[in-house]
Amino acid sequence: MNSFIQIFINSKKAFKNIENDFSDELHTKSIIVFVIYGLLSFIEKFSIENKKEGFFLQFSLLIMKVSLTILILLLFSYLIYWIGKKLKGVAEYIDIESVVAHSLIPLIISSIIILVLKKTIIFDSNWNNEYLRNSVIIITNLISLRILYLGSKRFNKFSLKKSLISISPKILVYVGTISLIIYLMIR
Repeated sequence: MNSFIQIFINSKKAFKNIENDFSDELHTKSIIVFVIYGLLSFIEKFSIENKKEGFFLQFSLLIMKVSLTILILLLFSYLIYWIGKKLKGVAEYIDIESVVAHSLIPLIISSIIILVLKKTIIFDSNWNNEYLRNSVIIITNLISLRILYLGSKRFNKFSLKKSLISISPKILVYVGTISLIIYLMIR
């Protein structure tokens, strides 16, 4: 898990550590990050009003959310890997999966920050919460995009143009997220 912290300090060294890890170790670490991301996305949407639906229903929704998150992120990793292979990249699937997991770390941190902001009395005003949350989402998505770009460039041995093409699905999701945030803010 050292490379997950190191990704913020020295990305090159973190990616070098990824190259030195065994593939089953990388896969396990990636799945753990995917599970944490799924748990946090479930907790963000969870409210006390849902408590009346019962423990087993909530638990089954949690399991479904985490499982679906893992599946989507594995497919997303494969999509980036496939695009990279079409562009004559040299990365292995496990490298791309690990890069996707590393790119989720800023999003996990933003989820935690948003959860804290929702629960604090200081930022009780909806105006403050909405703009702070959106700012945190935009900034952490940019950091996530940067990590994905650097990882794609390093493992596929790509130029700037090919790296951007290989991570284009994430760029499209990011542009869509920013567009939705702007639309909701001016609405």
